[in-house]
Amino acid sequence: TMEPQAWGYYSSGGDDEITLRDNHLAFQRITMRPKVLVNVRDIDMTTSFLGVPSSLPLYFTATALAKLAHQDGELAIVKAAKKVGVPYMLPTLSSYTLDEMLQVRQPGQEVFSQLYVNPERSRTQEYINKLEAAGVRALFITVDAPQLGRREKDMRNKFTQQGSDVQGDDEEEGEVDR
Repeated sequence: TMEPQAWGYYSSGGDDEITLRDNHLAFQRITMRPKVLVNVRDIDMTTSFLGVPSSLPLYFTATALAKLAHQDGELAIVKAAKKVGVPYMLPTLSSYTLDEMLQVRQPGQEVFSQLYVNPERSRTQEYINKLEAAGVRALFITVDAPQLGRREKDMRNKFTQQGSDVQGDDEEEGEVDR
């Protein structure tokens, strides 16, 4: 089971959670149309994303602070992604450093990465250079978070968890430009 702070973090959204509720309702409207009396003996669900093969038409997307759910956090996700044959997008706001996440990759494992652009552009460039040197195949730039959201559940639960120090001292000073 998760600690109340962790569950509050994962189950909440920003401000009044209007977008969270809208997304939930949108997913409830998705239905599957089953086909019956068709041969399903040889089904191939493999595909690729940006040239990276995937055993299923999905990938593991970046999620902040995975260590809240399990002590191995993002390291376990990197390993699980390889085991099931799907790409993983390394998160910027992670429980482990980029180096630690890259170190647990298996030979031939392709990963993507998320990027919050830092107001100090040299930090952003340094991060991108590290990703390129490690052979990361794609960079997903998060543009919808110019500042941290007002997460009311986190405030009520007195959420205090910190991620790896990707943004340097900016987070402590309240100047993270996401």
